[in-house]
Amino acid sequence: MLGEGAAKAAPFFIRRKAFQNRAMNVLNKRQRNVLLVAIILIAATGVYPPWKGTHKTAEVSPVTEYGWIFSPPTPFVREDYWSWEIETSRLIVEWATVLLVGCGLLLLLYGKRSEAE
Repeated sequence: MLGEGAAKAAPFFIRRKAFQNRAMNVLNKRQRNVLLVAIILIAATGVYPPWKGTHKTAEVSPVTEYGWIFSPPTPFVREDYWSWEIETSRLIVEWATVLLVGCGLLLLLYGKRSEAE
């Protein structure tokens, strides 16, 4: 068994791996799946965010569409009359919803570990 001084002298990547192992052992398998799905959903909504399109000349209500982060949606009519920007308020609401539902599921699935884990 190594003493405490030897553990501190270990390279950072070994200490980091030990921390990751301890952190992942706190969650059961269902909780880890919920965490993975939440991370994937947040990444997906970040890569494919909502865009708000406003018409430059006419009094038309803004249009919300989804599109890839590096290429805004293209309108049905002339492109030069539209300006697009990411609708951050809707994106934040989406992220908050994923976080709240994910945290709720993590708490709901908290419990004793099964023997199979």
